[in-house]
Amino acid sequence: MGGAFLAACGATPPGPAVSSILPAHGPTTGGTDVTIRGSGFDNATNVEFGSQPAQFKVLSDADLSAVAPAGTGTVAITVTVRGDSPTTSSSNRFSYRKVPTVRSVRPNSGTAAGRTTVLVQGTGFGPDARVLVGTRPARVVEVKNLDALYAIIPAGFGMQSVRVVTSNGASVPLKSVRYYYRSKILVIGDSLGIDLGWGFTPTLPDGRYLSVTDNAVGSTGLIRSDFYNWPMKLKAELRSLPPTVVVALFGANDEQPISTKKGVAQVGTKAWGVAYEARVRQLASIVVSSGAIIAWVGLPRMGPRADISQRFASQVDTLDQAALRSTTKGGFVSIAKLFTTRSGGYTPYVRIGGTIALGRQPDEVHITPAGASAIDTVVLALLFELARTVPK
Repeated sequence: MGGAFLAACGATPPGPAVSSILPAHGPTTGGTDVTIRGSGFDNATNVEFGSQPAQFKVLSDADLSAVAPAGTGTVAITVTVRGDSPTTSSSNRFSYRKVPTVRSVRPNSGTAAGRTTVLVQGTGFGPDARVLVGTRPARVVEVKNLDALYAIIPAGFGMQSVRVVTSNGASVPLKSVRYYYRSKILVIGDSLGIDLGWGFTPTLPDGRYLSVTDNAVGSTGLIRSDFYNWPMKLKAELRSLPPTVVVALFGANDEQPISTKKGVAQVGTKAWGVAYEARVRQLASIVVSSGAIIAWVGLPRMGPRADISQRFASQVDTLDQAALRSTTKGGFVSIAKLFTTRSGGYTPYVRIGGTIALGRQPDEVHITPAGASAIDTVVLALLFELARTVPK
């Protein structure tokens, strides 16, 4: 506006002048949003970092915003205005700094509880360096120099990338630089529990750090202990493994009368609910007493053609959640919304990342491997929270 006003008055507007740039540095890969302040920017036609043109936007006669292109070293910023010679700031220069890299983490494994101190080595760390294990921050205790730092690993599960983040950017996650949480997962349940194990198994096929034992048994449940005594079998499995985590999914075969001290209770009655909740609480207590943590997964939403009613599935979810409420080393995982549309109806499809996949079998009860992966992603979110209670 100022230059245009002077031109209208017959005066020659002054050329552009750069007085400051913020920030004055960024990664060599480019992409830094830079605010350039000065004067005479109204009719700017070009902004260059060194010899490289930059995308820019004129905010006012005194302000420009630009996106730094890729580059190296320290370069001058040049602003060109229509009808004027390019103006270069000699005092306000932009410095390219290398994005940090990570080449090793030692040790590269530890317990699910975290709290392991590791040496991270690479380049370009700096005093403001932060460490991410997967998406979780580790506590940096000492930056020795630009190539090494010490950090304390957070609680977690599975195999996670390790990255260093500074004001210059974040290191690229490498397959060769991973941190492995040593943990054993035991999956128990009925035929749906068998399906659930499919989602965990591919996490680390070699089983060196994360092992998954799927001991779910089809046609079983919490009702008929005369057919399969889960409390007795579970105690034996906890002694022989022993696991860090037990993931349980029951209910597919439990829509039937249950024996109580006062006789047989029918599905849907208060007595049935009290007895069923007690059996869920009993298994959870057995797991916690062994030193492991329990993740109890609710039933998925049932389709209209399923031989299990959605009303029963909802009742089991309510009882499961109530039974786990007082558990200090465990929690309930609801998965009903994974197979529910926005309008509240049933859908057999799940979203995994940006992909839509078939998550349910044709019987609208059982789960596909893709469905198991979607469910286990929700389960793992709980396990990350519960990992803090695991003994080191």
